[in-house]
Amino acid sequence: MLDDVDSAHIGEQLREAVRFVKKVTSDPVSVGPDDARRLKAAGVSRQAAEDALAVAFCFNLITRLADSFGWHIPDQDGFDASARSLLQHGYLMPLRAKPNDRRA
Repeated sequence: MLDDVDSAHIGEQLREAVRFVKKVTSDPVSVGPDDARRLKAAGVSRQAAEDALAVAFCFNLITRLADSFGWHIPDQDGFDASARSLLQHGYLMPLRAKPNDRRA
């Protein structure tokens, strides 16, 4: 879908939202009122547009931090282990006792 949003089997609202966040990500200086009008014309609500921007912001920030700090991208086994952990714990990190922690 991201490679060719025009031929993807998705609704017009999602198609326009994807186009918008791609533009915000790749060419933010060129984003203007006409882009918002296209979203509205496609039936994308203001809340949906704001949600799409919030998600795009988070992913863009994470990507830029990862690139800046040279973070390692795990292999498929690493992604699978992370997915299992997220399903079990959500985004709360499991507490680990420190070596000198008396609560352990």
